[in-house]
Amino acid sequence: MRHAGKLKSWNADRGFGFIALTGQDDVFVHIGAFARDGVAPVPGEPLWFEIGSDARGRRCAIRLSRTAGGEAVKLGELALEPIAPARDAAARVDADDRVRRVGADRRPRAAGKATIRDTRRTPEGASGRRDGGRRGGRYRLLVLTTLVILAVAGWDQLQRHRTDPAAEPADLAEPATPEPLRSCDGRLRCNQMTSCDEATWFLRHCPGTEMDGDHDGVPCEQQWCGGRF
Repeated sequence: MRHAGKLKSWNADRGFGFIALTGQDDVFVHIGAFARDGVAPVPGEPLWFEIGSDARGRRCAIRLSRTAGGEAVKLGELALEPIAPARDAAARVDADDRVRRVGADRRPRAAGKATIRDTRRTPEGASGRRDGGRRGGRYRLLVLTTLVILAVAGWDQLQRHRTDPAAEPADLAEPATPEPLRSCDGRLRCNQMTSCDEATWFLRHCPGTEMDGDHDGVPCEQQWCGGRF
């Protein structure tokens, strides 16, 4: 009898997990039950399977597939939500608003001071000073606005330089450790392995291996992987 459930959890290092089944206890599933199609198990994906027993008598999933019809399918790429608007644009708008408010607050005070001083002099001189004060205020506002824009642009450029991997010198990148070339060459037992990593690779990728008697996903526990997991 085939059952439908969802992969509840998955231990990629040890190669096993558990399937949530409605109204029943979780079902153990080993990496060997999945099709060897290069698609890693993902928690939450739907699975169809039958329930059997392993060598230790535990319930486990057998004849597993990723579709109800029994054919394995590739998992689609996850859709990413759109990124929120950049904070720098909002920062520029806020900076411009502050500059306008500062300029607006300064102009009435400057005009008021000029009016008080100019009451003792001729009207022509007072008018000229007021015009000069306005031009000076506009010039200071323009300079201040330019400085704010340049500062924001410089900060944005600095942040991009820090987060751009291409800006880092190539000689500082750590050399990649080459993966050893392995293939299913007919070795099936622990005494034919040379390391725990090699035994784990054969268990996960090659059919018919005899290195995991208790089906817990850890091969050669006495010879190679006894204290590693």
